[in-house]
Amino acid sequence: MRRAALFLVVWCSGLGCGGRVDNSPTATTTAGTPSPVPREPTTSTASIVSVSGYEGGLTHLFIYATDTSSDLCLTIQLTYPGTGKTLDGIATPKEWGVASAIRSRGTDHCGPGQEPPTAETAIDGVGGIEFSSTDGALPCSLSSAQVSLTFRSHPQTEILAGENVAVQGCQ
Repeated sequence: MRRAALFLVVWCSGLGCGGRVDNSPTATTTAGTPSPVPREPTTSTASIVSVSGYEGGLTHLFIYATDTSSDLCLTIQLTYPGTGKTLDGIATPKEWGVASAIRSRGTDHCGPGQEPPTAETAIDGVGGIEFSSTDGALPCSLSSAQVSLTFRSHPQTEILAGENVAVQGCQ
């Protein structure tokens, strides 16, 4: 009798006692509630609204762009000399490097001297940023920027674009 009961318990746990266990991604997790289906990657575009910078131990250049459709602010910080391999898929002028690329909520908090409430760091980036700079001096104009940044949350890809933008802080 014990063997029959043990066999029945083992057999039922593996097969669901007359039902089939379905572990596929579209299986329901509770009665009538479907499990979440992953969303498709999305892309959004942000236009450069301002560029600022300052010189010191390192020369810093900040590029600010807004995506008004998603109420997002993108900030890319470059330094001279480049201090690391952050987002090395973004081409910059010689000896400059990308120090950080972040995205935050609120286009009203986007620009020099404004702090975003929270920020998400880009996990990847490709493209190019062009400007003229002699020996690391702060450039007076951003010639062009076309950069695609990837984030973990939606929209997953932000394209930052602009050209011929004056740099605040240039002397």
